[in-house]
Amino acid sequence: MSYDIHITRKQFWADEEGEAISREEWLAHVAASPDLTESEAKMFGEDPPIARDICLPDGSTETVWWRRGDIRAYGPTTELLVALYPHARTLGAKLQGDDGEMYGPDGQVVERDPERQVLEPAVPGASAPGSAPADEKPRHGWLAALLGRLKGER
Repeated sequence: MSYDIHITRKQFWADEEGEAISREEWLAHVAASPDLTESEAKMFGEDPPIARDICLPDGSTETVWWRRGDIRAYGPTTELLVALYPHARTLGAKLQGDDGEMYGPDGQVVERDPERQVLEPAVPGASAPGSAPADEKPRHGWLAALLGRLKGER
């Protein structure tokens, strides 16, 4: 199972409620962004996503997908996080990982969401992204958060 990064305006990317990035808004943003180009990647089905490739500083490309009001990329690297950050800001959104952590312009975790038990701001000596400090309860991740919401827990 891959780990995804989301450009979202919602409190938590998987929330049903919250402001969406419309299909039209995404297409207008793509048209104004020279580093977002047509992609060969295709997905089919109901409400098919829109795939675009984003150019990274090293000249390689990664595919990003608009779907149901958010933009998503699979298995993000630091280079991809850095490339996506300005797009999130331009869209009035944030860059958020599957577990709810936020990423800043340098591709590092910048904010803690206590409801979802994710990392504290990146500081010297802090745990690496993806790991919890030893004195913190284990993270349950986005699936547990989503299931908790379905059960009415917060």
